[in-house]
Amino acid sequence: MRDARATPEYPAACHDRQCEDGSVVLFSTAAVPFLSSVGVVLDPAGWAARIPRHYKASLTIYQPQGAEGPDLAHPPNPDQHHRHARDLARYSEDEERTIWTNTLSLFELINSHSSLTMPAAPPESKVLVTGANGFVAIWIVRTLLVQGYSVRGTIRSPSKGTYLKEYFKAYGDKLELVVVPDIEAEGAFDEAVKGVSAIAHTASPYHYDAAEPAEIIDPAIRGTLSVLKSALNGSSVKRIVYTTSTATMVRPTKTPLIFDESNWNEYAINEVKGKGRQAPGYLKYFASKTLAEKAMFDFHEKHKHEVGWDVASIAPPYVFGPMIHDVKSLEQANTSVLEWYHTMMKHPKLPPSGASAQPANTPEGLVTLGNAWVDVRDLAKAQVRVIQREEASGRIIVSAAPFVWHDFLDVCRALQPPVYLLDEYVDLNPSYDPKKVVHLLNFDVSKAERVLGMGKTAKRGVDAYISIEKLTRDMLEDFKSRGW
Repeated sequence: MRDARATPEYPAACHDRQCEDGSVVLFSTAAVPFLSSVGVVLDPAGWAARIPRHYKASLTIYQPQGAEGPDLAHPPNPDQHHRHARDLARYSEDEERTIWTNTLSLFELINSHSSLTMPAAPPESKVLVTGANGFVAIWIVRTLLVQGYSVRGTIRSPSKGTYLKEYFKAYGDKLELVVVPDIEAEGAFDEAVKGVSAIAHTASPYHYDAAEPAEIIDPAIRGTLSVLKSALNGSSVKRIVYTTSTATMVRPTKTPLIFDESNWNEYAINEVKGKGRQAPGYLKYFASKTLAEKAMFDFHEKHKHEVGWDVASIAPPYVFGPMIHDVKSLEQANTSVLEWYHTMMKHPKLPPSGASAQPANTPEGLVTLGNAWVDVRDLAKAQVRVIQREEASGRIIVSAAPFVWHDFLDVCRALQPPVYLLDEYVDLNPSYDPKKVVHLLNFDVSKAERVLGMGKTAKRGVDAYISIEKLTRDMLEDFKSRGW
């Protein structure tokens, strides 16, 4: 509802309500439908509301007890408001003026809608998740379902859906699965996009084993464009979110650099173009993610006047965390988790291959090699917040912290109670001093803090990323439960 300008009828006596974040907001009956529609959490006791953290609204707004309710269309003048003798003991004149000024700002926000924007896809709508049985995608599915969304997930074959249906059986028909055997095929997602409010596109190859660059680059680009082309006719779609990688932003460096959303990995593209099949496998992967993401933004730019949706990309670095997808053996674990496992464990149950063919668990590698990391559960949370928040468009980096591998090893060995015996981990490098580490790669995560409410430390309006200690324990316990 957009008509929040009508003259409201306040109850005879308005009592302020203390909300869980310390803010108090009073509103009129006319404002209730609008406030509900933009996600304001209503106090079940009556006339108070807590503005969600991601809305840029005044968070400390009071109405003196017993005051006559102001008109939304004609907000009160802070210099000419009715004062009640019994409230003067609670508020000084200056405090009262602040109270009314803040109240005025809420009315301005409601009437202009300048900050209380409609979510891109509010809860209870349906979201399409491509590659729903993947390491990251299944956590996105789970997070969406927990928050009240319905999910349509794509899988490559019916057999891929058996595990998902069993895992999410408590959600009944809130999870729908559709088979898309070839995501590159023309019209592959035409049926899948019908009736969805948002799309989380995660289905893209992640490995370092491509011989020819086209083996990984072409599927990444064509799969992404296939989703976008189908969405051209998806009138209900409001946002498409692509899971990319900070690999699309970095370049080799011998001095510390901080990368942000404006950076593109032209180095990988040029190296792969110049060296072809002789280029390192990781650069072929980096080039595939970079070119696919560029293709997405170029496609939207070309068609933005034809569609009612926009695009966003979430860029994580290394993604670690417990696995909830169908992994029957260590060989089936995803690339990043395998690399973590092979770097931490002295006698792994599976010979390293692919991305972990040269694990960093040498004394020198442990203290010199690394990158940055994020927990898969935080990545899923970020994906859902991008779907929910209209302002969360464009590229967004989600990263908890930089690391060298020894950081994780230190945590593994320090956990109490321990998960594995100490001699099951690789040996420490006695020369390692975390205070002297120079991280060559780091990322500016200020946009994620600003628009997603996710940051390195918890504070008002910002949730802290999952800690390295929790991540490490949860991964080790996951491994041990599987007999690895």
